[in-house]
This record gives sequence, structure tokens and C-alpha cells, in this order.
Amino acid sequence: ALYLAPDEWHGVLAGFATRSFTPYQVPEGRAGIDAGGRHCRDFGPERKQENVNVYEAVRDHLKERQQAGKKVLIAAYSTGSRERLGAVLADHGVAAIVYPDSWAEAEAAPAGTVGLIVLGIENGFETDALLLLGEQDILGDRLVRRHKRARRAENFLTEASSLTMGDLVVHVDHGIGRYRGLETLDINGAPHDCLLLVYHGDDKLYLPVENIELLSRYGSDELNVQLDRLGGTAWQARRARMKQRIREIAAELIKIAAARALRDTVPVHPPEGAYEEFCARFPYHETEDQMAAIEAVTEDLASGRPMDRLICGDVGFGKTEVALRSAFVAAMNGEQVAVIVPTTLLSRQHFRGFKERFAGLPVRIAQLSRMVSTKQASQTKKELAEG
Repeated sequence: ALYLAPDEWHGVLAGFATRSFTPYQVPEGRAGIDAGGRHCRDFGPERKQENVNVYEAVRDHLKERQQAGKKVLIAAYSTGSRERLGAVLADHGVAAIVYPDSWAEAEAAPAGTVGLIVLGIENGFETDALLLLGEQDILGDRLVRRHKRARRAENFLTEASSLTMGDLVVHVDHGIGRYRGLETLDINGAPHDCLLLVYHGDDKLYLPVENIELLSRYGSDELNVQLDRLGGTAWQARRARMKQRIREIAAELIKIAAARALRDTVPVHPPEGAYEEFCARFPYHETEDQMAAIEAVTEDLASGRPMDRLICGDVGFGKTEVALRSAFVAAMNGEQVAVIVPTTLLSRQHFRGFKERFAGLPVRIAQLSRMVSTKQASQTKKELAEG
């Protein structure tokens, strides 16, 4: 059997000396060895108080424990979060920060230093000689998103099994046809699998399966769709018109881009220290694509040129965080920020999210929607007009 039954498992353990580990106090009457570890301090109360800076509270706690003769370590989830946390703590007066790459290096760190080590633990602990704070103890729960498989940008079909009988497809050279299944043809004495495509007038086209990349799905409403005629000129004419339209749009975009490049704006840069502290409030690990988008937007803001950028991403991929960080950079440089959303529900959702992330900062967050009273809306518009 793959698994042991409970009785079998206890029978196996009976042949060995076993020890049980527990984070709790051993009940009276049971033998046990106290390793001296206790839960360390959780800075949750400080995080909830707007007038208390959690990093200054951490600084004072670390100093107190060092004065008591304890070695002080802080465990981070990744190298990136370790560097960011170290920079923020240094800005708030934590001195003598070192970055050991192993537990042996951490133990050998000089007295009076604060060691930041990459260690995958949720919460820290404290003994008579050591304080190990976890990143989660300082910043709160860190949530991990499941990485989703990247999708191809193009809509080309990759295998015949993705088609069903009667689907409309578009052939690069012949236009719109209808898929009628797979057929095996005898070509030069050898069987060959082909896709059967039917066009206007019941014309048929057999496409070898190895050339399936020439097809894409018909992406619009299939009602009243006119199939193209094999060998006809209608499809080629539509392609030519579309290419011409694309050239016109491209020329217009180039003209707009040139006009933007000639205009100057006031460069805005992330405020040192405060920006890292704001980023640390984000309760997820940033994805590579998300960080690339954030860095690109930040560079745009600092370029002194009007921004022309569109951030695209699926639901839950972190677009709002890109907006939050860019809004922070702009607002902390004295600029106004407007976030435009399509629905009242999203307006309320983002209003709450921005209020939470900007809590304790000298930034006023307001909402304009039909759910806001006329008096509040008028006051917000007046403040916007007055800058």
C-alpha cells in the first residue's frame, strides 16, 4: 500500500526513540525540554495606528534588545524584500545593518549589528540570546499569488483539437471559411491528415495539419457572416483596405508621438525613503512583469516628457498597484491625480483601496460619483480647481 494505517504507523514509531516538538508550554506531569524559544513581538497594533510609524517602533525594539545583550536578526522572504526592508529601516535610524547570506554568517556577525537574512519563515521568535523578527511580524501577512501561465498574444490556432465542427475560421490567404472536420487524404501513396474548410459556393480547401498556423479564429459575431469565395478578390480587397487604414493610423500615431516628444513637462521622481516605505505596504510579492511596468512608469514620470503608456493585464495581475505607486510619486511631488473608472462599484472599491494605502500621508483622497452627496462633490471640485 502507498500509505500506512494509523496502527501501522505507530507500530513503526515504537521501534525508535521519538521526540515531539510543540510551540506551547509542556503540560505538568509530562517530561519535556524547554528550548527557550518564545513568540517575538508582533507590530500589528503599531500598523493600525495612523500616528505611529511602525519602522520607528521596530528601531526602538531592536535597540532595546541589543542593550539586553541579544543578537538581532530579521528574516526576509527574498533578496529583493531584504534590500528594500534594509533601506527603509536605515532611513528610520536603524544602524549597523549587515546582510549575511547564511545562518553561519549571521551567527558570526559582530555584536551590535542588525542582520537581515533571507529565511522562509512566517513568524520570528525570541530566546535568551537571540531575537529573530520575521518580515511578517513587521509588515503583516504577505500574500502569495499563484503565477498563471503566460498567454500568447496572437490568436493563431495551434492544434486541430481546439476546433469544433462548424467553427468559422480565417485563412491568411483565402479569408473566412467554415471548418468541417479532419479528413485523411492519400497523397503520393501516403496518408495525410488535412483540415477541410468550406467556402462560398460549397468550395472546399484541404489544409495540411502542419500548416494550421495559417488559420485564426473568427473573432466577431457569427450571425449573417458571408463566407469568402475561393480564388475571389473580395478577401484580398478587404486586406488591402485594412492595410491602408493601418498605415493611416500609424502615420497619425507617429505625428502625435512627435508632438509629444517636443513638449516638456516637470519631471517627478520617487521621494527617497518614503517611496520604499509606501511600496512595503503592498501585501504581495511583485511579479517580474509587474515590476517592469512599475519601473517603466516611474521612468516616464521622471523623463520630463508627456507619458504615453498603456498598462494591460488580466484581472488580479496587479495593475492597481502600478497606478497606486505612480499616483504616490505624482502626489508627493505636489501634483493632482485623477483615477477614472467605468462603474460606481469600481469607484467605491478604488476609493477605499487608495484611502487605506495612503493612510497617514499628507494626501487627501476624495470620490466623485453619483453615490457622493452634492455638497461633497461640489467641495471636491472646488478643491481641485484651486489646486
